[in-house]
Amino acid sequence: MLAADPDARVATRVLRFEPGTDTTPNGVQVHALEEVYILTGSITDLRLGETFGAGQYACRPPGMPHGPWVSAEGCTTFEVRYRR
Repeated sequence: MLAADPDARVATRVLRFEPGTDTTPNGVQVHALEEVYILTGSITDLRLGETFGAGQYACRPPGMPHGPWVSAEGCTTFEVRYRR
């Protein structure tokens, strides 16, 4: 976690997925608005059947189902989460 403002309900973080990550046991996630920028590596969203790599950006609107993920090479993301 880099920063969090409980009054504004916003948080930023850098998230690292190690090589060989498989979040299948965690299932699909649904939460509030989230922005994600891939810093390094790549990650595949199994639900969407799409791989995202370094330099790509995604904005997930509130309630959008996403994941689980796998990453053969590992991946580092910068995320901004806006809580409800």
